[in-house]
Amino acid sequence: MSQSPLKKIPNSRRRILAADDDPIMREMMMARLGDEIDVTCAENGEIAWEKLLAEKFDLAIIDLGMPKLDGFGLIRYLRQTPKTVDLPIIVATSRGDPEAIEKAFASGASGFVTKPINWSLFKYHVQFVLKNGLVERQLRASKSARDMAIRTKNTLLNLMSTALERQASATGQTTSDGALSDVIELSRLLSVNPTKNFKQHDVNEIIAQAVRSCQKQATEKSINLIGRQSLASISINVDQSIWFDALKRLVINGIKSSPVGGTVEIMLGSQRDGSLVISVRDNGLVKTQANIDAQLNVLMNVTFADSTADTIPRLDLPIVKQSAEIHGGRALFQNHPGEGNIAALWLPENRVQIEELEQSA
Repeated sequence: MSQSPLKKIPNSRRRILAADDDPIMREMMMARLGDEIDVTCAENGEIAWEKLLAEKFDLAIIDLGMPKLDGFGLIRYLRQTPKTVDLPIIVATSRGDPEAIEKAFASGASGFVTKPINWSLFKYHVQFVLKNGLVERQLRASKSARDMAIRTKNTLLNLMSTALERQASATGQTTSDGALSDVIELSRLLSVNPTKNFKQHDVNEIIAQAVRSCQKQATEKSINLIGRQSLASISINVDQSIWFDALKRLVINGIKSSPVGGTVEIMLGSQRDGSLVISVRDNGLVKTQANIDAQLNVLMNVTFADSTADTIPRLDLPIVKQSAEIHGGRALFQNHPGEGNIAALWLPENRVQIEELEQSA
């Protein structure tokens, strides 16, 4: 099978920046830590600052007495910059007086060691600070996720109330329309039991079903809707209704984005790790990443005051994103200037079963 254009990026080793004006100390850092960790060195605070802004590091080891920008100033800069505000920092210095130690921690240091360094113990100290920094970031991310979930649910309740009021005033009864259906669907997905309806389903049949379901919309715009199926037998362990609905939403969005007479293709791509990508490609106006991000995070930008009858947002991309994540997957988006957009559902290998067909003699 052909490879999907959307590929996973492998994890890299941990990266440390060591800032010290002593060339021997920089050499020792690389020699003592470089077997397990990628070490980048800087000979003064200004160079270290430029590197930390331009690249991603997991830890900074900083000497206090550097020229141009000393360690205290560098730490203050790092703690005032969003990219490095939570970067773990170890101060390594020949100053061991209480004033220096107190000032370093007050500036934002995570750890403190004095020179000459006991390298055997220092390696364990580095590993501890790296691990502790990771745990702290995970805790902050978990809190952020909880806060986002609360905000999302509150926004959905507001949107649902607005949609119901709108329909009641228009028809005298609360009948479902597209906006209300989306609010209800996203609310359901946010509270769904992840193992409730998972069964094996033929992915080729899901693609064929998506083509049949969306053919009317495609015909109305003279869109050439193509479902490219696999020659192999592929089954996926999913909630069929949720997965199909997510794929259908991507196809409908592709049809809407494409010009009259355009083409929308549904494609399959197996990955080397056994995972699967179902992509929807259109040749419409390219969506910017900012536009995609705004649609994905629309609930975080809506307040109750904004949720008037005429401003209830469409929730297609948040629904697609949540549908993918329920299955341990991801929603992926790429654009190619002059060629169109690709929206895809990625499913991990533990939910994919592929049986290659035997070749006839």
